[in-house]
Amino acid sequence: MEYTYEQIQVLIIKQEVDGPNLRCVFQGEDSEKIFESSIILRRQNTVANKAKTIVKRNAFYFLRRQVAMTLSTVMGTGYVGRTARSIMYQSMPTGNSANAEFSEADIKAGVVKAFMKVADNFIYNPATGEWKTKKEGSLFEQQLRKAPVESGFERDLLARMLVAVAAADGRIAPEERDFLGTFIGPEIGTIDSLMRRTQISPIEFEETGLQTRDTMLMLSWVMALTDNDLDASEKALLEGFGQKMNVALDRQDELIRWAKYYIIETGSANGYSRNELYNIAQGIELSRAEAERCIIRHMKRNS
Repeated sequence: MEYTYEQIQVLIIKQEVDGPNLRCVFQGEDSEKIFESSIILRRQNTVANKAKTIVKRNAFYFLRRQVAMTLSTVMGTGYVGRTARSIMYQSMPTGNSANAEFSEADIKAGVVKAFMKVADNFIYNPATGEWKTKKEGSLFEQQLRKAPVESGFERDLLARMLVAVAAADGRIAPEERDFLGTFIGPEIGTIDSLMRRTQISPIEFEETGLQTRDTMLMLSWVMALTDNDLDASEKALLEGFGQKMNVALDRQDELIRWAKYYIIETGSANGYSRNELYNIAQGIELSRAEAERCIIRHMKRNS
């Protein structure tokens, strides 16, 4: 979900501007826990507006956008995505912009961008405009916090995994290319350059942390599942990754289940009806009973 400055204003307890650096602190009224986030400010201009229009035109359905936002956070990229970033990079003025003054609109847009980096810690009720702090993260979110994908090497491997999954049938459709571009930035590489790289070897996976491999595999599964059309080639590739990573089969099953639960919980948190969630569950091969239990547990955690 995309938020406005006015919607999140109640959560802002501090915002500091130091040149192009913006530091924000957010806190819900129902919790003592605070969340800090920092970004580099950008000036709002016609190019930014053009980028926003392009991004909206290429946006997928809501759950896929949520997964893209999660992957953007993991990969260290902005949630607007490569389409907007590439336009920005090509159009940034030369000279010393670090000392340029930023308008109120620039700062508000920056605060929203900073908030998106920690938005998963809050639940928004669009009917009432009220916010709640998540009391306990899902198993999926706990895994992300426990074993984040942090190093450049690990993010490079994850990007190659995600591109490989998208290209499992031998090609990447234009809409899939747009989707990948929302969280794989130019600092990692182009989609085409990542496709041309050699297959990831078991030794490359061995150079990552054991628990980080679990996170990388779980993220690859959640991306594949939100396509709602997991075919045999994608499934075989993902299972092959698990084997190369030396992840035990029962652990692979657990990570897949967490990915499925995350999809259902995300829909539940954002107002999907039970029938809509049951249809989604059927598409990701999750039983109705499991989906219902997942919804109930999510409601209990955040009631």
